[in-house]
Amino acid sequence: PRPPELSDDGIALRFAAEHVGDLLYVAPWSRWLAWDNGRWAEDTTLRATDEVRKVCRRAAASALTACEDPTKAKKVASAIASAKTVAAVHSLARVDRRLAGTDSQWDLDPMLLNTPGGTVDLKTGELRPHDRADYLRKRTTVAPADGEHCPRWLEALEQIFAGDSELIK
Repeated sequence: PRPPELSDDGIALRFAAEHVGDLLYVAPWSRWLAWDNGRWAEDTTLRATDEVRKVCRRAAASALTACEDPTKAKKVASAIASAKTVAAVHSLARVDRRLAGTDSQWDLDPMLLNTPGGTVDLKTGELRPHDRADYLRKRTTVAPADGEHCPRWLEALEQIFAGDSELIK
């Protein structure tokens, strides 16, 4: 059964639905991770808490329009927008399975190289778009360049691999 829409649990469910794929809570680390420009990064700016506050504000606004008694509506809206409700929603959202991360799911494939320009599959050399489901946290500082624009690198590979073109590809 679904909880009342404007209850702490109902608002937490709304928060989780809105942030699936953008935020994950890793309980063993007691940390939120946020999808940030092609990688999962620790939420050091309290983005998750800010997003909870936004959801609570919207819920409070809907309470104002849903209740016909203006005095009661203001009281309900104030309660929903309170620090107590924000803390409760934040706490409930952390245990929602849709936002649950584990401590062992990150950077598992050693053949994926995350760069600002995309993810390089080191088996094939293919550069592909970032994928949240790769669960990559680490990223290089530069994107790969077209082979024509890196003659020194190609020379180094030529020397290292003794001219074996199969290894250089």
